[in-house]
Amino acid sequence: RIVRLVIEMGYIPIAISCADETRRCWAPPRDIPRIEYALNHPLLLSGLSFHGDDGGDAGRDFDGDGGGGKNEKRGGGGERPERIFSIGASSGGALAAELVTKQISQAAIVMVMSLSDPVVKQMRKSPKPTYFAPMPRDK
Repeated sequence: RIVRLVIEMGYIPIAISCADETRRCWAPPRDIPRIEYALNHPLLLSGLSFHGDDGGDAGRDFDGDGGGGKNEKRGGGGERPERIFSIGASSGGALAAELVTKQISQAAIVMVMSLSDPVVKQMRKSPKPTYFAPMPRDK
């Protein structure tokens, strides 16, 4: 449902898994560099079209080089999207808040029981649009 809503609003959803495959919890020192890597990945930055032959963008010449086909680049590409929003629950909510404080995302939906004092201090110092949904039973 979230992905469908995000797409309907004209955004591109990107799902990234945490590095901890055992506990499945996010750890900002380990996971933030992985997120930055994903957001700067050449495939994402290239603006590739993945539409099929259903009347989408396939076969169009977006960059004026006379080419086409389903992997034609849109425009110049090469830049990270201007607006990145993060959504997370539990340890993912804490990570979403950290992404805002580090200016990796411009807004966040944060679903957590609590946040660390340094993150709260940074969020107060440089506020960004953030929606907090308390999770009192989260541990």
